[in-house]
Amino acid sequence: MKKTNKKRQLLAASLIIALAAAVTVNWYYSRSVPETQPSSGEAGEMLGDTVLVAATAVDETAQADDAADAAAFSELQLKQTQSFERMEETIEAVLSNEQLDSDAQSQVAQLLETLKTTRQSQSDCEMLIRAKVGGQAIVLLDDNTAQVVVERGRLNEQTTLQITEIMQTKAQISPENLTILEVNS
Repeated sequence: MKKTNKKRQLLAASLIIALAAAVTVNWYYSRSVPETQPSSGEAGEMLGDTVLVAATAVDETAQADDAADAAAFSELQLKQTQSFERMEETIEAVLSNEQLDSDAQSQVAQLLETLKTTRQSQSDCEMLIRAKVGGQAIVLLDDNTAQVVVERGRLNEQTTLQITEIMQTKAQISPENLTILEVNS
């Protein structure tokens, strides 16, 4: 009887750790996704010779924005990869525990497989969105909701529809559970 209770407690502890890891990742990404801001059209409002000067300044600003966007995407991708690796390590550590019975091991193995499937689904969606939009994209999946972050200036009505279609077909995410943002570094 005591051995069965220990196994149940160990299983419960393993599932709590996995749930805590998932909640932490969800919290981390939901607070770190950049918000969008409307861009101003100051360059189009200038007249005469100043347009060339303004265009040069806009080009330099655009290059700085592109570099900042690239850095923001790199940071998001790194955090996403590190988060998945930490969750995998935690689950594999629980799975390697010799005190788990076969039922508990199969549940933990199923949790690991779900994590890997989610990771692959995110990667597939990102690849398709990059191909359609022509720029960087990050996809964050969480159960039946998703957030998609794309490069600044790439989001319009057509790309929004394409992203929505990709997320519906590849990740089975309904449009009401999908958030699409432009990066704002």
